Amino acid sequence: RGTLRSHAEISFNTDGEPVTSVTTNYGKDGTTILSEVVADFGLVDFDDEGNIVGGKLLQDTYRWDSQANKRGTLRSHAEISFNTDGEPVTSITTNYGKDGTTILSEVVADFGLVNFDDEGNIVGGKLLQDTYRWDALANKRGTLRSHAEISFNTDGEPVTSVTTNYGKDGTTILSEVVADFGLVNFDDE
Repeated sequence: RGTLRSHAEISFNTDGEPVTSVTTNYGKDGTTILSEVVADFGLVDFDDEGNIVGGKLLQDTYRWDSQANKRGTLRSHAEISFNTDGEPVTSITTNYGKDGTTILSEVVADFGLVNFDDEGNIVGGKLLQDTYRWDALANKRGTLRSHAEISFNTDGEPVTSVTTNYGKDGTTILSEVVADFGLVNFDDE
C-alpha cells in the first residue's frame, strides 16, 4: 500500500442513493491536502437498482487553505449531464480565479462521440472539448479560446489530442497542438 491519494465521505438517502460526496485529495506524500471536491447528486436520476439513468451531477472543487487548515476558495463548478444509460453526455465547467468569485473560463465537454462499456468505462471514441474566455462585462461566456479533440483506445487511454488555439476574437487560429500518447505508459487507474 502506498500513500493516501484521497478520502471520500458519501451520504445516502433512505432509498440507498447518494446525496452528497465530499472528497479530500492529497499530495504525493499522502498528508498534504491539495483540494476538496463536493458532489451534489440531488438532480441525478437513479433506477431501482441505484444506477444513474439521467439527470445532472453538480460538482464543486475547492482549493485547500493550508494556513487555516480548511476548505478555501472555489476553483471550479461543474455540471455533468447523463443519458438514460448513465453515461455522461455533456460537462460544463466554470473555472474561478484564486479569489473564488472571478470567473476565468468555461469548458464544455461533449461526450457524444465517446464509446462506453456496460460499466461506464471509456472504450474508444473521441471527446470534444471547447474552452471559452469569460466576458466579465456581459457576465457570460465569451469567445472561443481553444477546441480539443481527444481520441481514446479500447482501454480508455488517450491516443491523440489535437487542440486548436484561437485569438481573442474567437475565430483567428493562432496554433494547433498535437499530442501523441503512443509512448506513454498508463497504469490501471
